[in-house]
Amino acid sequence: MFLRILILWSLLGFLACTQALFVPGRSSSKYGHRQVVRRHGDDRAAAGRRLLYNGSLSKLYAFSWFNEIVANLSTAEPVSLERTVLKQELIDLCRREKVSRSDVEAAIQKLAVVSPTKDPASNDLIQKEWKLLWTTEKEINVFYDWNVAADVTQTILDSSLVNAIEFKNGGSLIVRGSRSASEFNPLRSDFAFTAATLDFGVKFLPVLQLPPLGKGWFDAIYLDDELRVDTNSRNDIVILTADK
Repeated sequence: MFLRILILWSLLGFLACTQALFVPGRSSSKYGHRQVVRRHGDDRAAAGRRLLYNGSLSKLYAFSWFNEIVANLSTAEPVSLERTVLKQELIDLCRREKVSRSDVEAAIQKLAVVSPTKDPASNDLIQKEWKLLWTTEKEINVFYDWNVAADVTQTILDSSLVNAIEFKNGGSLIVRGSRSASEFNPLRSDFAFTAATLDFGVKFLPVLQLPPLGKGWFDAIYLDDELRVDTNSRNDIVILTADK
């Protein structure tokens, strides 16, 4: 692919020198008005041209062979570029000290459209240790409000699911359960908690065995090897990054 791009750039340089195919003009695009790349014919070609010319050459006369090259280049790379930009926008948003749920939801809606994984619940990408980036879950946020939480992780391995809140001064709250991919929704995982332990991190206090906390489901509306975005049966949002 990179070789094709290099050849294409060389060809563009030659054609521009001849002044036969291009007419100079001004770009009307501005940062902040980026359009979502569509996945059909003309939109792909248009997106490819915007990416390749970057506003320096505004008009290209129609040559079928050239348009075919641009369309082929633009089928994957602009979508990938769009995905990268939207991912970073969401991550930056979640790292702000204060951010509204509506702002996060707006960013998620854009990102979900370009999710590269169409069957996240059954995909191997979901099976790893994930680190919490942002959530609306009050039961988790209370530990941050009290300034006692260090890391919050979720580990999915085969049919097991483990949620862990590590405390800053030692100890943890760990909830274990089972997870299975839904038969009816490729985004959805069904889960049921089976056990929980609370360790205060103090030698003279025993580790408490807590009763199971219930069951529900979560939809991985975005998933790749680095980022996962869930909505769940309690109308909460959970955003996680791969723990490396």
